[in-house]
Amino acid sequence: MLVTSAARVTRRARLARLLRSSGFARGAREVSPGATGVAIWGLITGITMVKAGLTVPQALGMTVFVYSGTSQLATLPMLVAGAPFWLVMGTAVLVSLRFVVYSAAVAVDFGKLGPRHRLLVGYLTIDAGLALYQSRRGAMPRFAQRYAYFMGSNLLVWACWQVSSIAGIFLAALLPGSAGSLSYLGSLAVGALVVPLLRSAPTLGCALAAAAVAVALAHLPYKLGLFAGVVAGTAVAVAMSRRAGVEAAAR
Repeated sequence: MLVTSAARVTRRARLARLLRSSGFARGAREVSPGATGVAIWGLITGITMVKAGLTVPQALGMTVFVYSGTSQLATLPMLVAGAPFWLVMGTAVLVSLRFVVYSAAVAVDFGKLGPRHRLLVGYLTIDAGLALYQSRRGAMPRFAQRYAYFMGSNLLVWACWQVSSIAGIFLAALLPGSAGSLSYLGSLAVGALVVPLLRSAPTLGCALAAAAVAVALAHLPYKLGLFAGVVAGTAVAVAMSRRAGVEAAAR
């Protein structure tokens, strides 16, 4: 009992230090310009889930456990239409293949953490937070700085997504129209999310490379062009970030 209590106190102390750290605050502050886009995207996703036919408990569960607007919107029509389970899961896997690349990117810094912390990092890793982290990690030589910055940026994105998506779920009943009639708002939300992040060479290079490859390979089936674009964009961002870190260390 005493050991368990001591462990809890230690965890709380670590959490308090993390929340008070300058790296955490900096991460949250620098990702905040994109919070509006995340909130709009989450709101539209929440509305779409209910408009597509999911019950409120189902939509809430999908928001918390899936935590991927792209996967949610891609699989919703299939769930509503009663598509086979293997088809729904296959679509979700294909659309989410980019997270394999994301995991490889963060494993460079966080692969030696314990199982619970790795699961937390994996769960919180999302497009906006990771893009910002990769563009800044070269300027943070210490692990503690990188971890605090990563958690600050990605936790804020997660909170914005959950709050806005849950709001959309409960607001859906008040809005007229079907899910299809509201789909164009998703594109506007993505634009509002991405543009504020294009403030450095790595993020700009990432966006250009991803867009070029995704458009060039748009004809591929199963959205593999999108996955190829994610791979290309992430590779460019990591390479440019490492180069910036080497140049900074040489000065």
